[in-house]
Amino acid sequence: MVLVVANAGDAVASAFVRRYARQGVRLLRPGDLSRSGWRYESGDHAKPSQVVVAGRVCRETQLAGVITRLASVAPADLPHIEPADRAYIAQEMQAFLLAWLHMLPCPVLNRPTPVCLAGEWWSPQTWIHKACRLGVPVARSEWYVGRGRCMKAIRPVREHPHAASITVVGSQIIGNAVPRVVQYATRLAQATELDLVTVRFSSPNNDARFLDASLWPNLADRTIAAAVMRHVRRQCPPVWREVVPA
Repeated sequence: MVLVVANAGDAVASAFVRRYARQGVRLLRPGDLSRSGWRYESGDHAKPSQVVVAGRVCRETQLAGVITRLASVAPADLPHIEPADRAYIAQEMQAFLLAWLHMLPCPVLNRPTPVCLAGEWWSPQTWIHKACRLGVPVARSEWYVGRGRCMKAIRPVREHPHAASITVVGSQIIGNAVPRVVQYATRLAQATELDLVTVRFSSPNNDARFLDASLWPNLADRTIAAAVMRHVRRQCPPVWREVVPA
């Protein structure tokens, strides 16, 4: 079984799950954590965890991989919880998913961090800073500061009509660009320990400059979706491959 962790409003995740349902792909939403049957223990002698998906209890050893498309659990994700309790329950579920996803022995795209369940969720400014430190050329941009605070938005000085997107899925590269641009994308992915990321550049040529990055590559793209499935199958131990439907 391959789990896709996403909220109810993620249409791309739902479409991906429908496309690969026969191959054991299932959707896990925050509300599913309220179902009876979950188990998670920490420590050296902890028993394998249990997950409840579509009303079915499964052991972690039945998971071939997890694709995380959820940054955090929000109160709006829990309409079945009393309104007064939603914020607290959302925080508890966030903490649980952080611990559970971090310890899973199967491939997790991407492993959670304390600030995001889907990996390093940086501001555009932080991405630019990281790219500069790695020797990746960056596009010139304007910063808008209001009342002593840096606002999140960065406006490019000019448009980039020929921008190129490079998606990194483990060791697989999706996108058309010269080798130098591909190297820039893989360098950023490796430095941030991301198995799944899309990096945008101003062009696919040698004059390319970094624009931004996303932890949520477009799974509606069949090439990217197929690469994700290949990565999960290659990375999972043989004992788990046997339980994934052909």
